[in-house]
Amino acid sequence: MPILLTPPCPCTGAPVRPSLVQANERSRQIDAMNARDHDTEQKKIKLLLLGAGESGKTTVLKQMQIIYGKGFAEEELRLQWAPRINENVVAAMKALCDAVEDLELMDQVVNQTEFDSFQSNEAMNGVGLLSPELSLSEIGPVIKVLWNDPGIQAAWEQRSEFQIIESHVKYFEKIDAMSDPEYTPSEEDVLLCRSRTIGIVKTVLEIDKNEFNIFDVGGQRNERRKWIHCFDEVTAVIFVAALSEYDQVIPRPFPSV
Repeated sequence: MPILLTPPCPCTGAPVRPSLVQANERSRQIDAMNARDHDTEQKKIKLLLLGAGESGKTTVLKQMQIIYGKGFAEEELRLQWAPRINENVVAAMKALCDAVEDLELMDQVVNQTEFDSFQSNEAMNGVGLLSPELSLSEIGPVIKVLWNDPGIQAAWEQRSEFQIIESHVKYFEKIDAMSDPEYTPSEEDVLLCRSRTIGIVKTVLEIDKNEFNIFDVGGQRNERRKWIHCFDEVTAVIFVAALSEYDQVIPRPFPSV
């Protein structure tokens, strides 16, 4: 059986135990691995999306997913985004109906029956959110009538005085198609959809063979304390502001903005 010879210690010339040689070799391997991992992490581009609530941070991220990523699968559009979009439609009309009452525009409402029916519908949980018992195919025709009502249009003209997402007008303009139970949202519908971000959402995209780690954070005040945890070794900060909100009132309650 051959005898394995180990090189002597370069300092003392004394023989080195095999276990120590193995330990040193393992240490060198770990150091080399750490160095490679560090180089890999250094090559990653870390982007942080910041901005107030409803400023469009998540919309920017969705645009990047469509342009540089895989976009949205049909199943994802139907199962994940369709319910959110439907709730956006109902919430927008709820905001308009509430504004009609707050701005004392009831005398301009022509379709009073539909208005009262919509406002008193308990299936919307009182805040413009669809319950499982109510679908857009059922309430869509009512929303269409209300959108064309002079009272609702008068409230829309004063939309800077209350909180509403202006881009949702696109939903009202295609409410007939969206009320179809078989309707599949388009990528444009997804971009227009308001989806509140809670916590920190990380998305990884490869752009021109570079890995981008994009962090989307909640913009409400109670979410902003979490921002500080994202600033470590960040490459760039993209601060998003909505130009359409330059004259819009702050939503209530104030502490949650």
